[in-house]
Amino acid sequence: MQVDWLRPEARAILAAAHSRDEVIDHTALGDHLRQVGDWDFFLRAVRWHNVGGVVHHALKPHAEVLPDPVIETLREGNQLISQHNLLLAGEVMHVIRAFEEAGVPVVPLKGPALAAAIYSRFSLRPAGDIDFLVRPDDLKTAAGALSSLGYRSITSHTEAKDLEAAQLGREFVNEERGVVAELHGYFLNTVHQFELEPEAVWTRLGEANLDGRQIPRLSAEDTMLYLCAHGGKHRYERLKWLCDIAELLRADVELSWPVLRARAKKLRSQRLLWLGCLLSHELLQAPVPGDLIEEAKRDQAVPGLARQVTEWLFTEPFSRDPSVASYRFHLQMREDWRDRRNYLAHLSRLALKPTEKDRAFLQLPEKLDPLYYLVRPVRLIRDAIFS
Repeated sequence: MQVDWLRPEARAILAAAHSRDEVIDHTALGDHLRQVGDWDFFLRAVRWHNVGGVVHHALKPHAEVLPDPVIETLREGNQLISQHNLLLAGEVMHVIRAFEEAGVPVVPLKGPALAAAIYSRFSLRPAGDIDFLVRPDDLKTAAGALSSLGYRSITSHTEAKDLEAAQLGREFVNEERGVVAELHGYFLNTVHQFELEPEAVWTRLGEANLDGRQIPRLSAEDTMLYLCAHGGKHRYERLKWLCDIAELLRADVELSWPVLRARAKKLRSQRLLWLGCLLSHELLQAPVPGDLIEEAKRDQAVPGLARQVTEWLFTEPFSRDPSVASYRFHLQMREDWRDRRNYLAHLSRLALKPTEKDRAFLQLPEKLDPLYYLVRPVRLIRDAIFS
């Protein structure tokens, strides 16, 4: 997949989106930077894609071609990333200690733990919150441990039960520290049919160094599958998620491609793996085996999905509400007819489920709430006629 058709601002960002000095082609990067015509777009894209840390690092030798306001904006952004990462790293350690005291095994996901494990510099990958994987049976005890540290659940008890049933994470906020923590008993919402078995993951853990201490981390193969599934779920709206894949493939971790490929096939997630590998290879030159890239290109859906992602990455508005295109994307990601059938059933339920607009259209007593399933089509027809 050629990227010459991308605007120069996009090509410059892609050339700079690496944490390792030996990967950066400074000749090509300099050429792209000299062609940039819209620095405001460049900065908006860097901010949206959460790649300010790596871009600032890569652009240091090119200060002579950068406008002073751009240099200052990147510098200030990098300082904020570094400070916030240090705050979150300390908070991860606080939480891990609290969980240990409560007898809860835990694995930090994404965020500072991922940055420490696979990036050349911990400060280069921004993180918004901190995520933890615990066993489903330990979710209640883990929530109590977070409460002892001053965290408050954002969801009610009823909502928490619904989230657990859907295998979604539960959010907690520590308002004093300004930190949001998420507890996960699983990896993705059941809607996405990503069947990486959490219990099996616990038998394959490795270690990473964070803040001078060894902490548990997912195996390289499980990390790769999770990153590809997470990116696919979000249609790779942020370049940071592709950077994570590329950095993992360059990191000093033991990754077995035969094991990874066999696991993806067993999970009916080959297309997830192919898409993540193809995008990270074509856009960020990630080291992926050639035969896997050829498999990805031969697949009936992956090349088109990769082209769609590449177009979306650098087309404003970067943030997109769910649409027919996004639903089609998720449907095409599914390589098994059973998963496609289940996803279509989910969309059908979503289309029929009453919303607040339906309740505002006709206010009914709570005991008549089921009637909103009849009200909804009437309201949609009315809106279609008078819109």
